[in-house]
Amino acid sequence: MDPLKQYVTQELPLAIAFEEGEASGVGADALILFVTPEELASGEWTDQAGVTLPDPLVEAVRGLAGRGRFAAGLGETEAVSTLGLMPGYQAILLCGLGEAARASADAWRDAGVYAARAALGLRLERLAAPLPRADAGRAGELGARVQALAEGLWL
Repeated sequence: MDPLKQYVTQELPLAIAFEEGEASGVGADALILFVTPEELASGEWTDQAGVTLPDPLVEAVRGLAGRGRFAAGLGETEAVSTLGLMPGYQAILLCGLGEAARASADAWRDAGVYAARAALGLRLERLAAPLPRADAGRAGELGARVQALAEGLWL
């Protein structure tokens, strides 16, 4: 027996596609939002969604943060049901990036792993995620973040 095969317990089909346009048109089960603690505190996390989030969902996320259930630390995930307020999505999957996200692409890789694990646990098969953003004038940073995120999802 191939030594590697003895450790492989499940094959998971995974396809990553980059699509341009609004996130509402991709036909996914969940919208993943990668959030830093700073974005959560300032409310900037709503700007990255690629679609307008309904006010009740924004308030639900604020409530999670207010109760200490989601602080956007690296490895934290929380699913919020859309309750039909966002046709095409069953849930919003919040994934924390922690403070390291601004300094390192590794946080994006780790967040991709945590997002995939959370999605598998919730039996979500098709995910949509806005691409990471880079600070102005740092396009190379964006490429590293996107690559790290894709690697994390594969891992």
